[in-house]
Amino acid sequence: MALVALLSARDGARDPLSPGTGGRLIDFGGQPLVEYQARLARACGVERVLIQVDAATPDLARLVDRVAGDHGGAIALVQDMTSLSRSLDADDQVLVLAENLVVPGDALASLLVNGAPALLALPSVPSTASFERIDGEAMWAGALCLSGRAVLATLDMLGDWDLSLTLLRRAVQDGVARLPLSPELVMDGRLTLVRDQASADIALEALSDPQGGASARGGLLDGLHASLAGPLVRELVRRQIEPARLAMVGLAVGLCALGLGLAGWLVVALLAMLVSLGLSDLARRCGQLTLRGAGPAWQRRLVYGGALGLLALAGYRLGQGNLLALTGAWLPLLLIGLMTLANELAPVEGIWARWSRLGPTAALVVILLGALFDLAPAAFALLGLLVVLAMAVRMLPVAHAKV
Repeated sequence: MALVALLSARDGARDPLSPGTGGRLIDFGGQPLVEYQARLARACGVERVLIQVDAATPDLARLVDRVAGDHGGAIALVQDMTSLSRSLDADDQVLVLAENLVVPGDALASLLVNGAPALLALPSVPSTASFERIDGEAMWAGALCLSGRAVLATLDMLGDWDLSLTLLRRAVQDGVARLPLSPELVMDGRLTLVRDQASADIALEALSDPQGGASARGGLLDGLHASLAGPLVRELVRRQIEPARLAMVGLAVGLCALGLGLAGWLVVALLAMLVSLGLSDLARRCGQLTLRGAGPAWQRRLVYGGALGLLALAGYRLGQGNLLALTGAWLPLLLIGLMTLANELAPVEGIWARWSRLGPTAALVVILLGALFDLAPAAFALLGLLVVLAMAVRMLPVAHAKV
């Protein structure tokens, strides 16, 4: 028994407005939209990906190689019903996604959580009119889960009909469970059926919105950082910048910042380290948006460690070897490092959670401002106070707090 994703990249997967014979595949964050669907399915635990195509073109073959290289596992193109039936077993669980569907990953996860046949449904309202109608009150949200036995039985009688819609009709007739989704997902652009490149760009912008997509976990500067990073992330993915390469650049800048700090150029070093942290965070955000790898976790942790090391160097020079002064400067940095690592392993939840996430970026900003205004001792004192407040918030029972 395996979890298999069944995707489609037929004529509708190509931009009808692009020049050239047949058009090009609709781009989504620097990759074909069907490649994004394949990565999304793999992120939800799918073991094999099957893509229904009319012809195995070179761009589709490269797509298969990229996904297989990044995630491993089996991914294949199927051109006819015979090949598809040979690729499925009766005991398989099959996830069917409509062509050119952009859907939130948590919605797919809810569909697959119990392994029973089910489909995602939307209420029949004006904002969902572009989706396939199920009945007078519901629309199909573009994803359904069926047993391999039901799919194989449908293939035996299919002929030239549209596969995903035929499977949908069979699922509705069999009375499979419906998992309702909010129409707000459609109005926000996070759940949509892409028709051309322009609508794909709109969907990408919606997913990169810090209010709706993956938000930062950087601490007190979350809101400002997220609002500034959103446009940069969209531009980077459109220019097809690899997140892993961006992370490597961030690491290299961080090493240069440490070198500048050792040479005595503290203000320049702090500025360079802020750039390093920013590049590392942009790489992470681009990876989350496009479902690509942003390099191993140790690279990001090394950048964080470099930032704290630079701050420790600044505290050492400020303390001039005095043990009490060094303790006052280094203890908050140690606690910040521990809180950052703990937040990666088990993020704090609750209405005040962001105030408990005092990370290296906020610490760098505080010390940089102190260095610029010749108030370094006061800056370290303020940093120590912020650490105490952050730890106090982490100890509060905020998970069930009411506003």
